[in-house]
Amino acid sequence: MKYVETTADKNLDAILAENKGLYGDSNLIVFISGEELHLVADKIYSNFPGVDVIGFHSFMFRHGSVDTNGTVMMIFDKNSPDYDYQFGIINGISANPIKNVLSIQKQIEELEPGENDTVCFEFCTGNEDHLLTSLNAIIKEYGILAFGLTAVGQKLTDQSYVFYNGLYFDDACVYVIIKNNYGRIITYSQNIYMPHDDSRIYIATKVDKKTQTLLELNGRPAAEVYCEDLGLPIEKIESAFPYHPLCKVIGQNTYPVSVRACIKDGGLTLFKQINQNDMLYIADLGDYKKIITDHFENLKKEVPNASTIITIDCIYRYRLFENENMLDWYADFLDKAGMQSLGIMGAGEQYDLQHCNQTMISAVFVHDHDKKKDIKKVSSGTVDSILSSFSYIRNEDFVQGEESLSERIYPLDYMINYIRNKKDSIVEEETSILSKIVSGRHDLRQKMPDNPSPEELYKLIMRLIQEGKDIADTIATINLHIEDIGNMLDQTEYLINDVVYTDGLTGLKNRTFYNNLGDAFFNEAEKKSGLSMAFFDIDDFKHFNTDFGHDFGDEVLRKLAQEVKRFFITDTNIHVIRVGGDEFVVLNPSALSYESFVERMDKAREYISGCKVEHDGMTANLTISIGMADSRKDEISNLWNLYRVADMRLYEAKDLGKNTVKAYG
Repeated sequence: MKYVETTADKNLDAILAENKGLYGDSNLIVFISGEELHLVADKIYSNFPGVDVIGFHSFMFRHGSVDTNGTVMMIFDKNSPDYDYQFGIINGISANPIKNVLSIQKQIEELEPGENDTVCFEFCTGNEDHLLTSLNAIIKEYGILAFGLTAVGQKLTDQSYVFYNGLYFDDACVYVIIKNNYGRIITYSQNIYMPHDDSRIYIATKVDKKTQTLLELNGRPAAEVYCEDLGLPIEKIESAFPYHPLCKVIGQNTYPVSVRACIKDGGLTLFKQINQNDMLYIADLGDYKKIITDHFENLKKEVPNASTIITIDCIYRYRLFENENMLDWYADFLDKAGMQSLGIMGAGEQYDLQHCNQTMISAVFVHDHDKKKDIKKVSSGTVDSILSSFSYIRNEDFVQGEESLSERIYPLDYMINYIRNKKDSIVEEETSILSKIVSGRHDLRQKMPDNPSPEELYKLIMRLIQEGKDIADTIATINLHIEDIGNMLDQTEYLINDVVYTDGLTGLKNRTFYNNLGDAFFNEAEKKSGLSMAFFDIDDFKHFNTDFGHDFGDEVLRKLAQEVKRFFITDTNIHVIRVGGDEFVVLNPSALSYESFVERMDKAREYISGCKVEHDGMTANLTISIGMADSRKDEISNLWNLYRVADMRLYEAKDLGKNTVKAYG
């Protein structure tokens, strides 16, 4: 990969001008920028037509300093012998990220990952635990590790976005799965915190997962326990957060959890989801200078031929180093770590199975030119064996193509099998716990002497302590399985609705969705700012079927759905519905003002009138006519009458000569 970046002497416009025309459809650009995301993204995307572009807002460590305003573009080339890659977007990660299982499986099969040579780099906007459960359910079976961050908003409290080929998403993850063809990709996680005092472990006895709030530890208010452990008065609690995070314990691994704030009832709001019965300890800042120094010295010894190092630091580590006046010192370490060192800051880090905070993770590309790329081609038999009876669906342009019912059921079926396997794992872990308890009790009865010596008592106590620790570690693993199952079950309703309410031909919502949920949708919208509707159909649709054939007519419907959906892809509350034949409805619960909605539909109409439909060697143009209504402006009290008014205006649009919009006023 190649870096193209701004400098003190060259701004974004200058480097774009220098590189204009150098990249094409064989390239992928991943950019990170400290400037306003939409300004940078639009410039890059328009400067490189035909190039796939993804990116997000963040700050960077680069060339021995902190860069809060610059832009770095990572250029990937499909023709490079050094690496192979696949990329994409998972939209709607708060709802059902597992829906992308087919496309990601296919991408991985094409990469043919080897041992320790492939990593999934992902950059999301939040909902990390839902994302990681689904993503790891897919990639773990191929030995691929998740490595990523949560994008930073323009301000830390702002909503973050990711950019993907001209569009901005606030509930999504963009990813690049990279395979190093000439060596390994070694990953590390660095924790500069250690247990406080006696390493006491607390149990999260009451949580609110939705708001990421820890309410109680060991049955007491979490803030009270936190302050008591640290010997702090409650009024000084916030000053302790950067230096004393919580750490979630899973077996031998610990994951720092940043504390956001203390709330009135004594709870602590966090930057990570904590589940009931999770084990936590309160941490102290360790000798971070020594920890970091040792880390990079060991890295040079272990990986002397590192070609590229990508690190991700939590924004709260950045703030800690800023408070300690150690930013320049830390940036210098990163700069000297490898030939191409890029440090990115995130609002949190995703490493392997967990989302965490106040951590640094690093991915080191080891480039060994003596290792030759073994070029293989995935056979159709291999793909078929992975997908069983299901065909692969390419999620092109963010809409589903024509698909069978079995293909739409596949993500749900995959989730059910995943939960079934997790249940089996829990049973195995429970069996292990019960075996230890039963065998331990038996040994105590059979082997304990009547008058044990101090040495014998000491051995017994140490054994009980170790067995207790083993049982606690096993319970922590069970909790992790339960967390994964919960994250999967949260998606059930969405996946079932996707099967029931999706039109098989176009991938849009279907008539069943409109009939079953339309009235409730209208009533809910009326509690706020009302509902507006666009009702449209294809002008002279019959001639496509009669003159070109029904297959061509189906292609016209697919093409239209794809293009209209594109105009609302980031408006998750707006629904595009195929209500039957060539008739479509768009429901807008005031996500856009009525005026903006009319303008958006008119832009869609104009764009569609310039599109060509191509199928089986035949080509044709299409146009649409649109009727629009608004519950408030038209003083309409139910969905049926809203539909009737929009339908009436559709006929008026036809009478005006077709290919037009007729709306209120």
